[in-house]
Amino acid sequence: MRKLRHFELTSATETAPSSSHKVDVYRTGSFLLTVIILYSGSMTTLANAAPLDAEQCLFYADFEEGVFPKAWKGRYEIKSRDKSLQISNDARSGKYAAQFTVREGDWVAGGTRSEATFDSDNGEDVEEWVAWSFMIPLDFKDSLLRDKNGKSNWQTIGQWHVQPDRDKGETWDTWSGKSSPSIALNYLYLDESDPRVQKMMHSGKNIPGMGPHLVNRSVIALSYGIPPKARALIAIDKGVWNDVKFHIRWSQGSNGFVEANFNGKSSQKIRGANMYNAASHYFKIGMYRSSSISNTNSVLYDDVCISRSPT
Repeated sequence: MRKLRHFELTSATETAPSSSHKVDVYRTGSFLLTVIILYSGSMTTLANAAPLDAEQCLFYADFEEGVFPKAWKGRYEIKSRDKSLQISNDARSGKYAAQFTVREGDWVAGGTRSEATFDSDNGEDVEEWVAWSFMIPLDFKDSLLRDKNGKSNWQTIGQWHVQPDRDKGETWDTWSGKSSPSIALNYLYLDESDPRVQKMMHSGKNIPGMGPHLVNRSVIALSYGIPPKARALIAIDKGVWNDVKFHIRWSQGSNGFVEANFNGKSSQKIRGANMYNAASHYFKIGMYRSSSISNTNSVLYDDVCISRSPT
């Protein structure tokens, strides 16, 4: 069995998909990111952690068999097989990785996205460990934090999201619940010429930990909670693989938590509710972004593992 590197860490209002949509979708929405920085720091290029055995994974995907249909045992939310999801030779391990691409107008089930989903049936008080690697390519075209109308140019690259509670007879057609993902990773670029970044840098209010070392850098924001708030901000480099892992205890109460490790750097345990209802909150990788962003961009993913025991 091939050993994998061990990666460790941790948005959008969604609605039910249209029944007439031809692609395999689950649901969608929009997201307004409010950045409250509780952690910042430099990252290591690669994690120096213990290897991960894929046999420990409840769900595992390394994309060595391509992307359709065997590599991912869940669902796809993509506009086009030819353009939205492809195989890349720039892999974290092995030969291949998955490349998710979003173009202007890639509207899928009410949102601009290219994603894959998996439901691990993670009910109340279930603990699980979820790990994957991702890379923001060197040619990724960045956007200001807000569009010309002042709306957030959010970009979500990993998330867990609520769904109808079928034990209560709810369905996507009848369910009225709308909420932002309780746990999500969001990508942003802190351009020093961006008025929003300048305001963040000078206000000092509600953004502890913000500093000059994050300006003109690509950044990953971790959001968590009901409702979600950004709880960590980590600078990354484009063209470099990043290894992340989450240890999550799912709960509608105060005993819920997430422990996040990013390229070998661990965050403090973040506590609090992370479930909107008793239904499992399903996992998504890929890119989901504001419809006001016009750039064509891709994000690469590899070595995805979901486990019910420490890996």
